[in-house]
Order: sequence, then structure tokens, then C-alpha cells
Amino acid sequence: IEVERQVSRPDPETVQRLTRRAAEALKQCGRYWLPKVTGPMSLSSVCSLRKDFDAIALLHPAEDPMRLDQFLSSHARIHTDRPPTVLFLIGPEGGWSEANVREAVQAGATPVTFGPIVLRTETAAIAACALANLGG
Repeated sequence: IEVERQVSRPDPETVQRLTRRAAEALKQCGRYWLPKVTGPMSLSSVCSLRKDFDAIALLHPAEDPMRLDQFLSSHARIHTDRPPTVLFLIGPEGGWSEANVREAVQAGATPVTFGPIVLRTETAAIAACALANLGG
């Protein structure tokens, strides 16, 4: 996502490398769900994808955020026939700006947290996908 405090800007080779890694990890663990890796998009473009998901989770240590496991559990109860689809917004290395948080929340994102710890961007993405795969 292209946001205010973004430090790195992935190039096409990085996107291809991450796509290969995701496919390799999928094969290794014997699962059927492949995360989609895309090139840089604006936050508004990403938020416009809301209609394709059951929920948006904004990983952000806000003042009173919901824990990610609680968020996933609450959405899992909505669908008994399938796991919920969740769009994770993982912050940049420099953290979310207030304007970015406001934009995401206005688009329907719920601020969530892992609890008292703050993870690196790449670690947070892996942990969020793992929790979602386990059903919260």
C-alpha cells in the first residue's frame, strides 16, 4: 500500500519473488489458499476492494483496538459454511499516519492489534494470515 510513512517501494521483481515464496509455502504446508501479492496500490484503491471481503482489519495500535483474535472470531460466527474473507491492512515501517487511519476506518476498516507487542511489517502479515487460517 502506498501511504504517507512508507519507507520501501517494492519493484516488480520483489512482487514476483514474494509471489513465488507464497506459492512455495503453500505447497510446503499442504494448504489450498494462496495469498494474493500485488504491486503498490494507493490506500484508497485498496479500500475500494472492501466489497470483495467480509471485513477489513487495520493492524494498528490504536487507543482502544480490538484484539485480532477477537475480531476474527466475531467474523467467523457470521459464516458457518466457510471462513470469512478478511482484507488485512498492515502498516508501513513508519506506522500509520492519522490521515491514513481515518481513511481506512471511513472505508469500513476495524482497528485491531496483536496485543501489547508491535511486530515488523513482514512479520505482522505472516502472523495475521496464520491467525486467520486457524480461525482466530
